[in-house]
Amino acid sequence: MPKKYLAISCFLLIAIIIAGCAGGSKEVGSNDGASPKVSQSQLYNAEDLLSREDAESILEEAVGDPEITESPVGSVCFYSPQVDGLQVRFVQISLHQTRAFTDAMQSNGYTAAQLYDDSLALLEDTQPIEGLGKDAFWGGSGLQAGAGLHVLQNDDLYFSISVGLGNDEDNLAAAQILAERVMQRL
Repeated sequence: MPKKYLAISCFLLIAIIIAGCAGGSKEVGSNDGASPKVSQSQLYNAEDLLSREDAESILEEAVGDPEITESPVGSVCFYSPQVDGLQVRFVQISLHQTRAFTDAMQSNGYTAAQLYDDSLALLEDTQPIEGLGKDAFWGGSGLQAGAGLHVLQNDDLYFSISVGLGNDEDNLAAAQILAERVMQRL
C-alpha cells in the first residue's frame, strides 16, 4: 500500500475512534454533530499553511495537486511528486483545530490539545522537540501510525508534518523547516 494511503488510513482510523467516543445525543433541528460548529472560512486551511511551493522546495521537484482528506478531527493535505508508479517521496500536513471539531466533540470538551496528548500517549518511541509551539515531539519516519513532527501550537490548534525523503534524519530536518513556516502563517 503506498505511504499516502497508509498515512491517511491511520489518520481516518484515529478520527473514527475519536468521533465514536464523542457520543452525544441528537436533537430534532440541531446540528447532527457531523459538521463543524463554525464555517470553514473562520478556520485555517491546511493547503494555505503548507503550500505546494513549500513541498516542492523540500522535495526539490514539482508536485501534483494536493490530496485533501477531511475528518471529524481535522484535515490532511498530501503532496507528492508528479511521477507514475510507487510514490516514496511526499510532504503531508495534518491540521486539527478545536473549532472544526463536531458539536458533539466540542460539547464533550474534546480539544486539539487533548488530541495531541492522546496521540503522544499512543506512541511508544517519541522524541521531544524543543522550540516549536507550546509542545512538540517527533514520532519517527516511515509507515507507522504517528510518524512525523507533531506540534501543539496552542490548546486549540495542533498540526503534524510528515516528510518522506528516504531517511529519518532528513525527514526530521525537513519537517522542522516546514513546521517553522506553518507557525509563521498562523
